Amino acid sequence: MAATTFSTSAALAPPGQPDIVYAPDFGKFQARTERRQKTETLSKELPRGFPTELKGDLVWDGRTVAETYNWTYTLNPDQLAEIDRAVAHFQSLGLSLGHITPDTFPLPTVRAELRRLSGELHNGHGFFVLRGLRVDEHTREENVIAYVGISAHIAPLRGRQDAKFDGRPADVVLTHIKDLTATAQKEAIGSPAYTTDKQVFHTDSGDIVSLFALETAAEGGASKLASTWKVYNEIARSRPDLIHTLSQDWDVEVRHLLRLWLRDPENAWETPGPLRERFAELYDGVTPEGQVLPVDPYIRSEGNKAR
Repeated sequence: MAATTFSTSAALAPPGQPDIVYAPDFGKFQARTERRQKTETLSKELPRGFPTELKGDLVWDGRTVAETYNWTYTLNPDQLAEIDRAVAHFQSLGLSLGHITPDTFPLPTVRAELRRLSGELHNGHGFFVLRGLRVDEHTREENVIAYVGISAHIAPLRGRQDAKFDGRPADVVLTHIKDLTATAQKEAIGSPAYTTDKQVFHTDSGDIVSLFALETAAEGGASKLASTWKVYNEIARSRPDLIHTLSQDWDVEVRHLLRLWLRDPENAWETPGPLRERFAELYDGVTPEGQVLPVDPYIRSEGNKAR
């Protein structure tokens, strides 16, 4: 049976707003750029305090980064055995999943590597891929425990992705990214994350976005990354007027992945002022007792559909 393909319908721009829809249209972008350059006086200088160019390992080009950076870390058999023991140890404690911490999920030798990888996220290239977990040999709950436990050693704080679960207040810190268009919940879908539709380049909330593949798609489903520092440098060079726009206040609003929004207080950068309120929504007041980590997919509540 062939999988059903779902496409997010294009929404019309509000009256008076640019014709910019969810899926980028390069032709429209070029036409809009040409029109604005002819009819408007666009700033050729960057806003005060913004650098002309960002430099460092966070500036990379997807076509060449593999020449200097091996972003894949593969767990060896001894490390996998240590992770299995940590899963069994946590299960023996009889605690809810929100109590997963470096202490309740001990990794005496693997931890040093995970802390090094946290440093790579914050002070290196900003991404890595961890491979080798034997997903098919474990139950769904065991996979969730392993994923959350490993993540706790990389960044111990988990961000709130929803404030309700099963209609009740909760700190939901784990989200499933999976096609749910064939389920009874399909009418509640408000994001491509729950369909087979592609997602465009975007940024999530929180310091670190972590994804764990429980299942891979028969076709498609690949994730792509871009260097935001590289993007900034290109915009600063070619369209400094857009840096002005982006620096202004904004009103923020069959694969199977799990997602965590994480923060590592030891390595985290200072949160910029405009983001503090949003980050407080994610991390403040999230307690082990209040955390919900759904083992099965669900669609987030109305106020969180688009996140």
